[in-house]
Amino acid sequence: MLKEDEENLYCLALTQIPKIGPVTARNIIAYAGGAKKVFDLKAKQLQKIPRIGRILSKNISDSKSLKWAENQLKSAAKRNIKVLSFLGNDYPTKLKNIHDAPIILFAKGNLNPLVQKKTIGIVGTRRPSHYGISQTKELIAQSAQDNFAIVSGLAFGIDSLAHRAACEINLPNYAVLGHGIDQIYPKEHLQLSKKIASCGALISEFPIGQKPAKEHFPMRNRIIAGLSDAVVVVESGIKGGSLITAKFANQYHRDVFAVPGPINASQSKGCNNLIRSNLAHIYTNINDICYHLGIEKDKSIQQKISFDFSNSQQKIISLLEKNNFLAIDDLQTKLNEGHTNVFSDLLSLELKGIIRQLPGKKFTLS
Repeated sequence: MLKEDEENLYCLALTQIPKIGPVTARNIIAYAGGAKKVFDLKAKQLQKIPRIGRILSKNISDSKSLKWAENQLKSAAKRNIKVLSFLGNDYPTKLKNIHDAPIILFAKGNLNPLVQKKTIGIVGTRRPSHYGISQTKELIAQSAQDNFAIVSGLAFGIDSLAHRAACEINLPNYAVLGHGIDQIYPKEHLQLSKKIASCGALISEFPIGQKPAKEHFPMRNRIIAGLSDAVVVVESGIKGGSLITAKFANQYHRDVFAVPGPINASQSKGCNNLIRSNLAHIYTNINDICYHLGIEKDKSIQQKISFDFSNSQQKIISLLEKNNFLAIDDLQTKLNEGHTNVFSDLLSLELKGIIRQLPGKKFTLS
């Protein structure tokens, strides 16, 4: 057995020992100098480790967890599921530095883009409005243009919408599950999960055969946050799992964004509250994320699009590249043009899909 496979085996065995979570497991492994070495220690040596008493040391010495881990590795191999320990090179770097990250991950698919690209976690309500649906689709389209990968949770609503939209354009996306990879929940997303595995990957800290449980999903949410460079809450009520993801993301020093919505809309109350409480940046378009992540966009919109623009239209595009959005009166002042001419140019650009109108007669690049 290769050393990395051996460490996977012993890390996996540790996850099945009662009262040993990710943080304690890391401490034990660090003390012993390796996962295998933990099981080589005698009971008296184990009891010298902080928070490891007589019962825990006895549980570690029990061979049942090792036999279970061997069966898990065999089952994973049959299903083409990768088993990654935090000690290995294939474990996602973004997650490795999180203090409570799982010591073992199961993955099915291609993890390379997750390492090579900047990632956006997209989360939200299970019952999105038409506004939330359109914002999610637009966020996915813009993410593709700027070479991001997507992370979400395969739930009903915003999560599955983000996955579907990403799969439609073959954008790498990653579904973090609250159960074993062989136990897709909800069942309606079985075909979607197969598409995700073909253009990204399914990821879980839960072993093969583990069924979904209510307490698993907050644990799943911390992994979404840990794998993301930025997290966007598209729509959320005043309470919800997406707000838990945002909380973890803030704890992990990730950039958190929220899509603002109508003040009376129940689906937007959570997002508006995140912005009001300074727990999230306001999200208007992908440029907000690029700015906070320090990504410089070296090509102007005019270089990317094959349309021919008039001089006045080019000036509008240049102004909107420098600003997140501008009101029509501001554009008229900066351009020193009449209202009719500016409105005509804006209408033309909007019909071409170059810009879009926001509430209050404000305009931004699409």
